[in-house]
Amino acid sequence: MDILHEVLGFAAKGFVVFATVAACVVFFLAVARRKRPAAWLRVKPLNKQIDALGDALRVNLMRKKDFRKLRKGRKKARAPGAAAKPNVFVLEFKGDLFATAVRNLREEITAIATVAGKGDEVVIRLESAGGAVPHYGLAAAQLMRLRDKAIKVTVCIDRIAASGGYMMACVADEIIAAPFAIIGSIGVVAEVPNLHRLLKKHDVDFQEMTAGEFKRTVSVFGEITEKGRKKFQEELEDTHLLFKDFVKAHRPKLDVDRVATGEHWLARRGLELGLVDQIGTSDDYLVGRAAIANLYQVSFQRIRSLRERLGSMAASALDWSLSSLTWLLLVAWIPAAAAAPRTFSIDGNSSSASAHVGKTGIGSFAGHEHTVLAQTIQGEVILDREQLSRSSVDLVVSARSLKVSEEGEPEGDAPKVQRAMRGADVLDVARYGTIHFRSVEVTAKPAGPSSYDLTVLGELSLHGVTKPCTVPVRLEIQGEALSATGKMVVKQTDFGIQPTSAAGGLVKVEDEVTLTFRIAARAAP
Repeated sequence: MDILHEVLGFAAKGFVVFATVAACVVFFLAVARRKRPAAWLRVKPLNKQIDALGDALRVNLMRKKDFRKLRKGRKKARAPGAAAKPNVFVLEFKGDLFATAVRNLREEITAIATVAGKGDEVVIRLESAGGAVPHYGLAAAQLMRLRDKAIKVTVCIDRIAASGGYMMACVADEIIAAPFAIIGSIGVVAEVPNLHRLLKKHDVDFQEMTAGEFKRTVSVFGEITEKGRKKFQEELEDTHLLFKDFVKAHRPKLDVDRVATGEHWLARRGLELGLVDQIGTSDDYLVGRAAIANLYQVSFQRIRSLRERLGSMAASALDWSLSSLTWLLLVAWIPAAAAAPRTFSIDGNSSSASAHVGKTGIGSFAGHEHTVLAQTIQGEVILDREQLSRSSVDLVVSARSLKVSEEGEPEGDAPKVQRAMRGADVLDVARYGTIHFRSVEVTAKPAGPSSYDLTVLGELSLHGVTKPCTVPVRLEIQGEALSATGKMVVKQTDFGIQPTSAAGGLVKVEDEVTLTFRIAARAAP
């Protein structure tokens, strides 16, 4: 019996200890849950984080004395009495099909709008391939709240901002994109599978009752009429028009009709079109701003219910499926867009070149000017649109094919002038049958969405002499074709040709000859 009493007493004491511990745990959990709000705003200073990354290297590269001095300088700059710096608030927006991140974005913007002062800035690191119109329209409207309060907005695009993503981006004061980020896709798309014929084939009736002529224009199970299809297309066109107007309102210098075709571009090409303002990554931009401003990452966080988590998982699965398909299509497209330089063959039938030969001397009033036309032009252009400086041109004109135009010449003079030009005293085509130009260096600057002003440095071989020359060129690119136009002046004496004269030297041919050309080329198969 004594042993039983001892066992029962020990068990009772153990139970009391267990109950006490359990009660304490339950109590503390309850207190913790009461103190933890359902939603909160998280603010993370970024300057120290950026400094710490650099210090990890500096501590091994700098002398200890210099490193300590650097850190003291930072502390002094952050002291209460130091000059105030502007604030930069950094937001993250990763958009899905229904732009669910806007739920947190609106709270973040509300918080920032209440405290942001003069000189402050909001940087949004945006990543979205677009989605439903009303959802992304709301997201763009949230960014407009900042613009309405005169708060500078900068959007950084590291990977993609297309369709609804670009609708958001265009609201910004400045758009910065990584070189190969995907930009644009200013268009509207709707896809509706229709099972009406399948149901009809299996004798399944589907009844759809509506009130209002256009309550249902297209549906999955009902028959799609031509009238309904036309109305649905009108709605798409109207949405697209509103999208274009929205972009134009926020980027007035952009040629909206040129870019609002539903196409997307890599950011380097988007810069030329005016879709973005600067090429760079968000990391570079923030590191630069950290040197002169206080950076804060702002994120609104909330405890999601079980239903929200399950719904989010389903939405993420759908979004992942659609995004995977989109990325597969884009990956298939990108290599073509960022391919190696392309070769274009010069189209001799569509190309032209002429030389204007003037007159000089005290008897020039009695002489005639001549125009010489090139009949045979051959060669190729290697074009690298990603880096035009790597482009080149190799052009050959048959000297034997040069012809003196009869326009402006006295009757019967053109053949005589032509024989003299081809003869041994001028071009000597029997010995030097070709005129050859080969580029050495190309510099370029954009002149329009598909045009460039080039300065081509090259070597011109004429009459057996090769001389360097510089040619200004306007290049136009239209799909699989390109054209280059320009004008240059050469001196005959530079190439060992003595200008001819007549009447005892009273009438002379000018030494300087003006060459005008238009070169057309098509992409080689």
